[in-house]
Amino acid sequence: MPKIHPFSLLMQRLVSNQHRGLLVLSGSQAWCHSRATEVLNAVDADHSSYWLSQYEPQCGLAIRHLRPNRIKHLLGNDVAHLVVDGWEGFSPDGLALASGALCAGGLLILLVPELESWNRFEDPDYLRFTALRPSAYRMNGYFIDRCCRFFQSLSVTQGNYWSAQALMMIDEGDCPRSFDLPSSLAGNALTPLPDKDLFQPTTDQQKVISSIQGLSRLSSAVCLLEADRGRGKSVALGLAIQSLLSSTQLTIAVIAPLASNVANLFTAIETTTAFDASRLSYHAVDELLYRDTGRSKSHESDITCYDLLVIDEAAAIPLPVLYKLSRLAPRVVLSTTLNGYEGSGKGFSLRFKEGLSYQFEQLFVLNLHHAIRWSNDDPLEIFLNQLLLLDTKSVACSETKPLVNVQYQIRKVTAKQLLFDECLLRQVFTLLMQAHYQSRPSDLRQLLDAPYLTLWVLECGEQHDRSVVGVLLCCEEGGFDQDDKLLTLIANGQRRPQGNLLSQSLVQRSGQTAWCHYRSLRVMRIAIDPDHRRKGLASQLIETMEAYLTKHQYHYWGTSFGFHSDLLHFWQRFNIDVVNLGLHRDKASGLRNLQLIKPMSAKLIEASKQASQNFRVDLMAYKASYLNDLSDADTDILTGSNQGTIQTEAFSYSVRDTKQLQRFLDDEISFDQAYPALRRFVYAKQRTESKNKFIQTNENYFYLNECGDLTVFAVDHAPHWRAITDQFGLSGRREVIQAIKTELIQQTRSK
Repeated sequence: MPKIHPFSLLMQRLVSNQHRGLLVLSGSQAWCHSRATEVLNAVDADHSSYWLSQYEPQCGLAIRHLRPNRIKHLLGNDVAHLVVDGWEGFSPDGLALASGALCAGGLLILLVPELESWNRFEDPDYLRFTALRPSAYRMNGYFIDRCCRFFQSLSVTQGNYWSAQALMMIDEGDCPRSFDLPSSLAGNALTPLPDKDLFQPTTDQQKVISSIQGLSRLSSAVCLLEADRGRGKSVALGLAIQSLLSSTQLTIAVIAPLASNVANLFTAIETTTAFDASRLSYHAVDELLYRDTGRSKSHESDITCYDLLVIDEAAAIPLPVLYKLSRLAPRVVLSTTLNGYEGSGKGFSLRFKEGLSYQFEQLFVLNLHHAIRWSNDDPLEIFLNQLLLLDTKSVACSETKPLVNVQYQIRKVTAKQLLFDECLLRQVFTLLMQAHYQSRPSDLRQLLDAPYLTLWVLECGEQHDRSVVGVLLCCEEGGFDQDDKLLTLIANGQRRPQGNLLSQSLVQRSGQTAWCHYRSLRVMRIAIDPDHRRKGLASQLIETMEAYLTKHQYHYWGTSFGFHSDLLHFWQRFNIDVVNLGLHRDKASGLRNLQLIKPMSAKLIEASKQASQNFRVDLMAYKASYLNDLSDADTDILTGSNQGTIQTEAFSYSVRDTKQLQRFLDDEISFDQAYPALRRFVYAKQRTESKNKFIQTNENYFYLNECGDLTVFAVDHAPHWRAITDQFGLSGRREVIQAIKTELIQQTRSK
């Protein structure tokens, strides 16, 4: 029989061992809430504890309520006890992020439905993975099945007897009534408030402090501080800043998404000796960028007004913003969490370092390995790392076998196979995480639960000793009936059905609804282990996918990714057509999304080539305005070898342009999408002074006589909307666009 203890002794052991505990309450929502309230009362929970749920708890305690969409407020904070209401959405991202704020001696109380029926529960968190499919479907529920398997391995606590272990589960069927708990533990289980003793740097932290101190002796340098949660990054930064303020005359600015994110950082500074507060300031991200971007050109030299910029919780800030911020000082320190659940995820490591190495003379990467907020053997951290696969490491067969005469096999793997093969799941998920800059724990749920995903794995080794060294993950799109009314709404820009990124984009840009009728696969991620690259293995995965598409009568496949010339070179091996480049940079990657398709049906070859030709022609128009930062080399890669013809067509007004202008006037496409047609129309008018360009709207038929002043000016200055509004006394972009439409119609005469 397992050892049992009074509840008070268990909580005291958490404090003395510097551990955090997990209590899973499984049952009806009302029962879970009641039992959680009893536990919070027993530990004397106050405002330092949080209840994470969509709705405010009715427990009568002084604990704080936090909605899931505001969970980033917990970054950089200390939480005594935490309740996560899985009934309101069991989010892997939220669980991972919130648990990182829980301090030693605290309890994570997780409320979930009865385990036997949980996988049939319509979890609100499914909404983020919803994809519009031609026929109704249900999520697999395998992520919950896997969670149940982990929870069932916990020490089961029954009645009023509490297991001696820190990881516990209580089921309503075993304990339907109230707990026999002390009315209060008189604060014994609460995490003590920070004091000076807590800010004595560890060996790890001292190395960070010394390295940041060394920045003061360099004219240009950047330091990246990476660590898992609870390693004391904020405290180390605070102590380093205090040291610099005491020993140098540097002016220092601290930046974070929210002021609450750097509470511990400033607490660490304030618990030390006095310093000159005028040389230290905190700024919200938007505030600092707005102030500096709003300065006149005559004061551009004053933008670099800080000697050192410290950016905490950097992974929660979009990469393009980080690039701008890093230009505000000659020395920059960035701190981020290794596990990618705070924001940009792997993009911070995969993309940002490369850009910084060009901007700064020296780049330093620092790491904190030992936990500060809890012990290194913390049972909760170990459990959540396993549950959410936060501790993924490379698992290629090359680690144990020489890469000589390696045999490779490719097979299609189902989500159910992943559920029952933990080793396979871990290897697949590891490669997927390493291959992409936007990686989150929720990717694990989508991999297991979304029935519209298709996965191929490439393995090496013998039949009973294989290792995954390659993965290809695809999403099914399209397949809607030709008479589906939704297709017209997509073409008119009124609907953008989730889970149909490529197909709905093709329909909306072209006005041809058939693209959503066709069945297609979109490649979401493809990854090969670094030790097995340059052997044609990625091509083998693509060829396997194409054979599958042919056999199952798919019409085309495609992909969408952040444009980088090296990536495009890879995809061009497969005779694929480029059909779209985003006009705006992705918030996370800092890159423009590029879309490519390849027809698998003979009847789509011409349509695909035409879509690619239209893209190349429009690209030349966009390059003069929206994409003027696109290099000539990248333009050459995107347009191919027919640039002479494209250059000519870029200024030639066509029947397609007439249709695009019609769609613009009928509110089917945006000004941005109609811009190439408008530009060609204006320049064709200016060059030929021809009359009677035919345009049709919903109300009437029109012949356009001439271009109005606003239209010409807008074409010449877009997308600089302020210059356009100032010139014509308009209030904003929306009013400008409406005025252009009015002007186009006013400059016409009825047929």
